Amino acid sequence: MAEKVAFEYFLADRDHPVHPDLPIWTKPLPSSRNSKPPSDGPTYGDYFSAVRCFLEEDGFRMLSAAVCDLLPHPAGTPDFQTINIFLEKHGEYYHPAQVALSLADTVCLFVLNVAVDTPGMDLVLREHDLLEMLYRRFHKPYLPKVFGAGIVPISGERNAGMFLGEWFDGFCEFHVTQMEPHQQIALWVPSTEPSILSEPQRRYIYRNVASILTSFYDIETFAQISPWNHAAGDFIFRPGDPGMALRLVTVRGYAPVLPEKSDDLAEILQAMLVFCVHLSIRTRLDRLDGTGEVVWADGVALTETVAGIFQGLREMETPEVFPGPVAEVFCAYAGSLSKDDLMDWAEAVLAAYPKTAEETGVLRRHLSEHVHQLEEAFQRL
Repeated sequence: MAEKVAFEYFLADRDHPVHPDLPIWTKPLPSSRNSKPPSDGPTYGDYFSAVRCFLEEDGFRMLSAAVCDLLPHPAGTPDFQTINIFLEKHGEYYHPAQVALSLADTVCLFVLNVAVDTPGMDLVLREHDLLEMLYRRFHKPYLPKVFGAGIVPISGERNAGMFLGEWFDGFCEFHVTQMEPHQQIALWVPSTEPSILSEPQRRYIYRNVASILTSFYDIETFAQISPWNHAAGDFIFRPGDPGMALRLVTVRGYAPVLPEKSDDLAEILQAMLVFCVHLSIRTRLDRLDGTGEVVWADGVALTETVAGIFQGLREMETPEVFPGPVAEVFCAYAGSLSKDDLMDWAEAVLAAYPKTAEETGVLRRHLSEHVHQLEEAFQRL
C-alpha cells in the first residue's frame, strides 16, 4: 500500500506547498506562533518526514483503523490514494497538522498533534491517554476521539512525539477582538478575515464552555480538566442556525484531588465552589485577537458561565450523600454565601496565579467587581 500512496505537504493551505526542493524544507520550525525559530531546531523537512513516517507505520495500520472508525459503513481495508498534510499553526505545545486522506469516493480528515520541543514532548503521550480515558468514561462528543500515539526519531538525535485524533470540521478558534464600546468575539476562519460573532453566539460560547467543563467534573474526587486557556484556542466553535456547537480540543491534565471518593457533603460542596469560582475567573481571561494583551470579558461572560455550570450540574447523576439533585443542593449552598465568603475563595484562586504573570494583574484589578457580580448571579438562581 505504501507504494501507491502519494504524500503532499503544505502550510495552512494549498497556496503554500512544501517539498524537499524548496528552501523552506531546511528552515527551522518556530517554537511557537510568536517566537523566532531556533537556528539549531528541527526543520520543516524534519516535521513532514516524521509525520509521514508515523502514518506509514505498520502499513498505515493506525490510519486504516481510524478511517474504519469514522466512516459509517467502511468496506474492508481503506484504499488510500493521496494523503495531504497541512501544517496548521505553531502552538505552545504542538505543531498540529490536518491530515486529509483521499479515498475513492470521499475525503477523511484527522488532526495530528506533533510535539518537537520539551513542553510538548512532556505532554503528548499523556494527553493522548487522557483524551482516550475521558472519551471512554463519559461518552460525550465534546472531545476528539484519538486513534494512537508514538515517538518518531528526527535529525540531531531528537524525537518528535505525536498522536492522531478526530478533526472537527467547520470549527474555528475564537478570541475577544474588541473591548469598546461593546465587547465582541471574532471567529478566526482560515484563509479569510475574522468574522464577528453575534451576541447570541457570544453568549452560547460562554455558557457552553462552562457546561462542557462541568460535565467532566468529578464531584466526589474533585478531578477536573485543568489547565485550559481561551488564548491558546483550547475551545473551538462552529456557527450555524441550527447547528451551533462547541468543542474542547485539548486536555493537559485531569487529576483527582483525593485518592478516594469523598462522602463528606460539606467537603464536596466546598470543592464544587472552588471549581465554580475558578471557572468563572478563568473564562473571563483571553488575549486580544489571541496573541495581544490580556483582556477581561464583561459581565455577560459571568452570567452565562454560571448558567452553564448549573446546566452541567443538572445532567449529573446524584451521589448518595446528596439529599437532592446536585444542581438544587449546590444552588442552595451557593446562594447562602456572603460576598466576604466568595472573596476569600476568589483570593485563594488568585494566589495560585504566578505573581508576575500579566493575567494576574488583570485579575487583581477586576477581582472585587467579579466577586460582587458572582454573588448577584448566585442570588438570582
